[in-house]
Amino acid sequence: MKWLFGLLVILNIAFFSWQMNYEPATGVDLTQLPPQQGENLVLLSEVDNLSSRKKRPKRPDGREMPAACYSLSSFPNIEDAEKIAEAFRGAEVDADARIGEEKEKLGYLVYLPSKGSIDEARRTVEDLKKKSIDDYAIVTVNGVENTVVLGLYQTRPAVDRRSVELKTLGYDIKVIEHFRKRAIYLVEFEEKVQHSVPPELWQRLSNEFPGVMRARIPCP
Repeated sequence: MKWLFGLLVILNIAFFSWQMNYEPATGVDLTQLPPQQGENLVLLSEVDNLSSRKKRPKRPDGREMPAACYSLSSFPNIEDAEKIAEAFRGAEVDADARIGEEKEKLGYLVYLPSKGSIDEARRTVEDLKKKSIDDYAIVTVNGVENTVVLGLYQTRPAVDRRSVELKTLGYDIKVIEHFRKRAIYLVEFEEKVQHSVPPELWQRLSNEFPGVMRARIPCP
């Protein structure tokens, strides 16, 4: 059983090191998180197919409301996004496909505050070894080099258990949400009074890409 436990520890450290070396660790201190803001996101499967038939609301002076702009994301690849943008243009709706970028949450990073010194990090590691703590890595966190990281966890309860263990041993730890960047493929389009997305095109989108989200964005 000891060799099995040792193998699991080695595999966990190897996977953790790969995740950390894939991209410098970045995140947000959970003690300083800003309040979340809602976004006007709607699944295509929830879009009202009859909305395009409704007249756009008018201003008090009787004039038509200005155009509305939206973003559809994320498609599986840029080719699918370009295909949909072409279908929109075929319906006389201005549309373009593009590659964007978003943050993908990997989990919660537990680490010890660092002043960037490699000597300090090595002393910390030696102290950890004396206390039988072997799952650590020295990486860059939020721009600070030589930071000793003590785990990447997917759930908050796992973080809490680890935090209690380390604080009991006398360590002042920090916790941040850890992200990496990934490409997304989207379509941005502009609906005008004269040129709205036809209901049959919304239905096609809903059938082919039910997981794609529609969001209102500022018009250029």
